[in-house]
Amino acid sequence: MSHAIDFRFAPPSRWTAICLPDDPHKTLVREDGALLYGFTQTHLAAWHFATVVEFSAQTADRPVSVTQRTESAARPIVVTTMRYPRLELTLTAFAHGHDGFRADVVMWELTHIGDDGEVLTGLHIDHHDRDAVLTGGTTPFHVAYSVAPEQAPAQPIWMDDTAEQDGTPLGPVALVHRPQRLHLAHPTGFRPATGLDVTPEILRPGGRIGGALVLPQPAVAETPAIVDLAWAEAALTRARAFWDELPALRLPITVPDPAVQDLLVACVRNLLQAREIHDGLPVPQVGATVYRGLWIVDGHFILETARYLGFAADADAGVRVLLRRARPDGSITGLEMAPHIKETAIAIATLVRQSELSTDPRGALSSHWPVVLRAINHIADLRRQADALPIGHPLHGLMPPAFADGGVAGVRAEYTTTLWTLAGLRAAVRGATMLGRASDRDAIHAQYLQLRANFDKAARRHREEGLAYLPMIHPESGSHHYHAGPVETDVAAWHRIRPGSATWALCQAIWPGEVFEPGDHVVTDLLALFDALDDEQGIPAETGWLPYRAVWPYAASFAAHAWLYAGRADKAVDYLYAFANHAAPTRVWREEQSLTATGHGQLWGDMPHNWASAEFVRLVRHLLLFERDDTLELLPAVPAEWFGAGQTIELERSTTRFGPISLHVTTEHTDVVTVTVRYTRHGGAHPAPDRLSLSLPLPEGAAERPTEITVDGRAVPPADGRIPLATVDDVTVRMTYRRLS
Repeated sequence: MSHAIDFRFAPPSRWTAICLPDDPHKTLVREDGALLYGFTQTHLAAWHFATVVEFSAQTADRPVSVTQRTESAARPIVVTTMRYPRLELTLTAFAHGHDGFRADVVMWELTHIGDDGEVLTGLHIDHHDRDAVLTGGTTPFHVAYSVAPEQAPAQPIWMDDTAEQDGTPLGPVALVHRPQRLHLAHPTGFRPATGLDVTPEILRPGGRIGGALVLPQPAVAETPAIVDLAWAEAALTRARAFWDELPALRLPITVPDPAVQDLLVACVRNLLQAREIHDGLPVPQVGATVYRGLWIVDGHFILETARYLGFAADADAGVRVLLRRARPDGSITGLEMAPHIKETAIAIATLVRQSELSTDPRGALSSHWPVVLRAINHIADLRRQADALPIGHPLHGLMPPAFADGGVAGVRAEYTTTLWTLAGLRAAVRGATMLGRASDRDAIHAQYLQLRANFDKAARRHREEGLAYLPMIHPESGSHHYHAGPVETDVAAWHRIRPGSATWALCQAIWPGEVFEPGDHVVTDLLALFDALDDEQGIPAETGWLPYRAVWPYAASFAAHAWLYAGRADKAVDYLYAFANHAAPTRVWREEQSLTATGHGQLWGDMPHNWASAEFVRLVRHLLLFERDDTLELLPAVPAEWFGAGQTIELERSTTRFGPISLHVTTEHTDVVTVTVRYTRHGGAHPAPDRLSLSLPLPEGAAERPTEITVDGRAVPPADGRIPLATVDDVTVRMTYRRLS
C-alpha cells in the first residue's frame, strides 16, 4: 500500500470546527464554506442546524469546483475556494475571541478570472433560520438584525441605495459587513431564507473586490463600535498568532513524515477545540454535535491520549467526570438509552490505566480502589443473572443480554459485553497486583478465569458449526442491526448485520485488553476476516452503524492495534495511512461514511469526530512504543521511509505503565546506513518493565539485516528480528546496515 496521505477517501459531506479551545460556541464550516449553528438531532441518524449561513458569488453560473483547506495544521482558519467559469470566490473563516467579544469572521475576495468582458458581481448571502429573518431597516445597511418575521419592517417598493446611514437597531445583531453595504435580495432558489447581496461592482479581467463579514456570537460582550475591514484584518492576524504560538500544539512526538506530523498537530488542535469547561474543569469531549460530551468507551481512549500528550489536567478532569457516573449498585454508566452494561468494565479499565499513567500510580489507584471493588461486585451480580439463564441460552454463563453498540442496537445475545468485561477484569487484576492486594487479585482473577472458560466454550461452538470467524451477535438474536429478534420480512441489505459488525469490542479485548494470546484462533480468525474486508479502501469495511458498503474510519485503529499485537507490523502501518486518507483535507474525520466508489452518500455521526483524532495519536505512539503486559517494545512498527537520511523520530516523556519514556532515533546515510536509538526511562514511582526489546528497523535503501549492532558500545546479536535489552533506564543502540546497490 502507498504510504502517502492525499485524502483520497475524504467524505463528501464535511464539517470543520473553527472555534477556540474550550469554546462553548462550536461553529462549524461546511464543505462549501457555509457556517452551521445550532445542531439539532431528530433521531440518531437525522439532524439539522437551526441556522445556516451560505455564501456564493452574484452570478448566473454555478461553481465548477469547490476546494477547502485550513491555513495550516495548527490553524483552524478554513479557506474555501469556489471557482466559477469567470469568477473565483475565496472565503476565509475563523473565530475571533478578545476582550470578551466572541465572533466568527468571514473574509471574502472575488476575482475576475476570465480573459475578456466585464462582470457585475459581489458576494451573495443566504441566511437560513427557522424562527427569524434578517433586516437592517428599509435602506441598504452594514448591520443586519435578527427579528421575528412579523417584526420585520415593510420594505419600500423602490430601494433607495443612496442613503448613507444605517437604520436604528431592530433586535440582536446577526452580522456586520464592511466595507460595502448590504441589501435584501431574493435567496438562492427562492428558498425560505433571507437573501442578502453586497453592493456589487463591475470587474474587468484580473479585477478583484472583497470584504469582511462579522457574526457576533450570543451571550458575549457587545459588538465593538468599530468593526471595519481593518478590524477584521487585525483579527485574522491575531488568530494566526494565537494558533501558531499555542504551547499545547508543541507536541511531545515527532515523526519524519510531514503529512503524518501535520495530522498529529491537527488531531491535538481538534481535541482542544472540542474541549469545554464543566464545573471549572477542562473536559475533553468527542465532538461538537452528535457526541458533545465525554462518553465512557470513547473516554477511555481520549483520556489515554490526553496523558500521552501531557494534558494531565484534562485527564484528571475526565476521571472526575467518570467517577460522578458511579451508581449506588456499583455500576458506572453513562448511556441511558439502553443497558450498556459493559460500561462498568470499561470504567474499571480506565481507572486502572489512568492510575498507571499518572505520576503516582499506587496513590491514584488506591484512592479509586473502593469504586473498583464495588464495580467488580456489580459485575458479579450481572454474571449471576447470566448464570440463571436457561442452560440452552447462548449467554448462559457469560453476561446478560445487552446493547452491543458499534453498529448493533437492541437488547440481545451478543459477545461485546463479555469481551469488555474480560478486559476490565484483567485490568483489575493488574491493578490489584500493583497495589499488593493479593486477596482482591485472587478473587478477581478467579472470576476472570471462570468467565474466560465459558467464553472459550461459546467461541469453540461457533467454529465447530463452521463459521470462519466469531460473530459478535449470536445468530439467534436476529439479523437486523437496529431491532433484536426475528423479523417478519427479509432484512434489507442496508440494515443487515455483517460479519464485521460490532467487532470494535473484540479488537479492544485483543489490545489493550490482552485477553487472548496473539496466536489464539479468536485473534487469527478476526484478522483473516479483516484481511478479506480491507481491499477496497485499505481498512475493514462494514464494521459499524452503516453496514452496507461503508466504512468506520477510526475503527481502522482498533484493527491496526490487533494486527500490531499479533506481530503484523506491516498491516498496522498500512492501516495508519489508510485511516489518514479517510480524513477531509481540513484534517478532520466523519464517524462513518459510504465507500467512495458507491456514490451512496451515507453518513453517520459527528464531525470532527475526536475519538478519531485520539486514535490517530494513539496509533502513531504505539507504532513507536508498545506496551504488552510486562514488556515494553521499542519501534515495533515503523515505516522504512521514516529512516531516511538525516531523519529523526522523537518521543519526549511519553507516559507508560513503566513511567515516562523518551526515545530519540536518528538515521545517517553515508557509505552505510546507521540508525541510532537512545532510550531513556524516567521511572519515578513506576516499576521497570520485565522485558525491553527493540524491533530491528529496515531503513529504506538498506540491506535486510544489520551488519553490526551495539548496545552501549557492546556488540550483540539480534533474536527473531528483535534486540533484547536489559531493563535499564538509559540505553543507546546503534545499528549499521549495508546499502543496497
